[in-house]
Amino acid sequence: SRRQDTNTVQYEIVKLLTIDPKSSSVFVVGDADQSIYAFRGADIRNVRQFIADFDATKILLEMNYRSTHPIAASAQALIEHNIGRVKKTTKVRKPRGAHVKVFEAEGDRH
Repeated sequence: SRRQDTNTVQYEIVKLLTIDPKSSSVFVVGDADQSIYAFRGADIRNVRQFIADFDATKILLEMNYRSTHPIAASAQALIEHNIGRVKKTTKVRKPRGAHVKVFEAEGDRH
């Protein structure tokens, strides 16, 4: 399951189903930098709470296999300012790529 995409009720159901979170075998994958479902109640705090509730081992997946260095570096420069973010540094497999261009629109219809 993806923890960053869960709401509080879903998270509580997982805890209830495991009976004893500290001795259960639960495996989750999530990326706090990609939590995009807040509009439907998803809560990024579930990622941090999972680590505490389940005595989980955290393994950071920092390798980006799709983006070039300029894109990953630009994204890193933006997200590293997120409050409460788990600190990690993105590494890339594709070092070269076009520079990022910024386009400032007057609204959602250009």
